Amino acid sequence: MFQIKNVILVLYLKGKNSTYLASASFESSSFTIWDVAQGLGTPIRRGFGGISLLKWSPSGDYFFAAKFDGTFYLWETNTWTSELWSSKNGLVTGATWDPDGRMILLSFSESSALGSVHFASRPPSLDAHLIPVELPEIKPLTGSQVIEKIAWDASGERLAVSYRDGDELYRGLVAIFDVKRTQLISTSLIGFIRGPGDNPKPVAFSFHDKFKQGPLLSVVSPPTSPCFSFKSQFLWHLMIIIDIVGAVGSAAPIHFYFGETFFNSYGLGPTELSSLQ
Repeated sequence: MFQIKNVILVLYLKGKNSTYLASASFESSSFTIWDVAQGLGTPIRRGFGGISLLKWSPSGDYFFAAKFDGTFYLWETNTWTSELWSSKNGLVTGATWDPDGRMILLSFSESSALGSVHFASRPPSLDAHLIPVELPEIKPLTGSQVIEKIAWDASGERLAVSYRDGDELYRGLVAIFDVKRTQLISTSLIGFIRGPGDNPKPVAFSFHDKFKQGPLLSVVSPPTSPCFSFKSQFLWHLMIIIDIVGAVGSAAPIHFYFGETFFNSYGLGPTELSSLQ
């Protein structure tokens, strides 16, 4: 997802010859679905309030839109019918689909738990249930009361979570969870990862969706110096590539990438570049 001032852009490739673009503004209650090949856009509006977040499901059968008024909509993309949802836990701050597109995990501005919207039937059905997903380790360990951002890897096995404030020791870290998908979602904490510098708070993070050796997470952190160009900031100060292929509970290190040098989580110096190939 790319954000430019008050505009959200979400690209989605549907089939070999059709590319669709969903665009929306933080200041408008409508979004537009564009057929890129034909250059045609169809505006769609529901409710009031600016749109804060858009997400296609992996298959393209569903579309998610959250608003700043605390509501969110689930759309089926066959006839573009929608269902209105709301939560007592505040605004939706993060959303991520499971690999099959049968459920979507949500984080909220006033909760340390997630919500999972489970579809009861196949597309285009909008029959769904919102079920809480507790992250019991977060509050007692970090002291945080609120989840900020979430990302789910393409295998459905790893979940990355950032949170607001909390104890100084854990502030700005990203928590990594093992995920079990049955009828309900269950999670278990693997550990935490920390970015470089004195202010490691992540700006954004995302899993690589086609890395074949396991979940691969990219984290964007604030710059460590006020003097930098955009290119050097992005390549040298911001990107942390983390290899999380070790089994749960194993002693396998997590690998961090800074510039051209790899370091492992044990602080034992450079590791081989082949560790991420």
